[in-house]
Amino acid sequence: MSVVKYDELDRDLPVSSNLRLYPVVQDTSNRMLYLNIFRSYNVSDEVYNNESLFDYYTVIEDDWLENISSIHYNTPYLWWVVALFNKIDNPFEELQEGKVLRILKYTNIYAIFDDIAELESL
Repeated sequence: MSVVKYDELDRDLPVSSNLRLYPVVQDTSNRMLYLNIFRSYNVSDEVYNNESLFDYYTVIEDDWLENISSIHYNTPYLWWVVALFNKIDNPFEELQEGKVLRILKYTNIYAIFDDIAELESL
């Protein structure tokens, strides 16, 4: 499989596209789009400091990333989004009770998936 970053293709992403938050690549053989969840991520300061994108959650005793993801995104499988925006490198490390976490708002996380679906239909 040969892939290229989506922003290197002959397509322009709108400034408002949520795909700018994550690295999307396209398989050049079949034009399928993929969200590359395996690379190291760094959230840009512009996104990280935009308070309107986030809610906040205070960790309680025995909280884990999966249950925080379930509370905010209705699925435990988006735990990595919580880890990403809180610069948590080890998802197996116990969360400190009382720590305040940045939670990307529900509408923003699912808008990313909508943007990917729209691009695949082009």
